[in-house]
Amino acid sequence: MSKIVSILSLCFFLGACGANNHYQEQFEKGLTFYKTKKFAAAIEAFSQCILIDSNQVAARYNRGLSYDNLQEWRLAQADFEAVLRLDSTRIDAQSALAQVLFEQKKYKQAEELLRRSLQKLPANKTLQRDLIMALLHQEQTEAALEQCDRLIVLNHKNAEAYFFRGYIRAGNRQKMAKQVALQDYNEAICLDPEYLLAYYNRGVLRNELKDFRGAYDDFSQVLTLNPQYAPAYIGRGYARGGLRDETEACGDWQQALTLGHQPAQKLIEQFCNF
Repeated sequence: MSKIVSILSLCFFLGACGANNHYQEQFEKGLTFYKTKKFAAAIEAFSQCILIDSNQVAARYNRGLSYDNLQEWRLAQADFEAVLRLDSTRIDAQSALAQVLFEQKKYKQAEELLRRSLQKLPANKTLQRDLIMALLHQEQTEAALEQCDRLIVLNHKNAEAYFFRGYIRAGNRQKMAKQVALQDYNEAICLDPEYLLAYYNRGVLRNELKDFRGAYDDFSQVLTLNPQYAPAYIGRGYARGGLRDETEACGDWQQALTLGHQPAQKLIEQFCNF
C-alpha cells in the first residue's frame, strides 16, 4: 500500500512540475509576443497560462494589457478586475483598469474605483493622478482643483499636482488665472526639469499670452527632450510666426507633417504659400 501511495505522490509531483514548466513556457512566449506587438498571439499564450492556473495574476494582467492594445477594452476590463479580485494591492492593475474605464467613458466608475483605492493607499501618486484625470473627464474642475490643492498640502514637491493645477487654471478665461497657471507650470518644471508636458503646456499658454520668445524656448526644450514630439513643432511654428520668422515657422510645420501630424497640412496651406 505504501508503495502505491509513493507512486501516486511521485506522479502528482511530476504532473505539477510538468504543468509549471508548460505555464512558464507559455508565459515567456506571451511576453515575447507582447514585446514584438503581436498582441493577438500574446493573448493566446496568456490564455493558455490561465487554463493551466487561473490564480496566477501575471498572466491575467498581461492579457489585459494585450487586449488594451487591441482596443478590446471590455475584455481588458474583465482581466484587470479579475487581477484585483485575486490581489487587491496591485497598483498597476488599479491604474490600468482606470485607463480602460476612461476609454469606455465610464468616468464615474473610474472615480469610484480610484477613491476606494486611495482610501487604502492615500499617498500613491499614480492613483492620485488618475483621480484628477477622472474628475477632469467629468468636467468637475473645482473638485479636480481641490484635489490638486490637497496633494500639494500633503507633499509640496509633487510636480504632477502643480502641473494639473496649472492645466486647470490655464483653462480659465481670466488673464489673472492664466498668470497663476504659469506659476504652477514653473513650479512643476523646477521640481522636475525634464517634465515634457509641463514645458509643452507652458509653451501653449505663453503663445496664448503672446509671450512668443518664452513659448519658443519652451517648445525647443520639449524637442530637446523628445525630437519626435510633433505637436511641439506646431507650437514652435506659431511662436516663430509671432516673432515674424515665417520661413522657420513653415519649416517647423513641415517637420510636424513629416512626423505624421496631419493638422500641420492646413497651416502650411494657409501660411506658407510664399
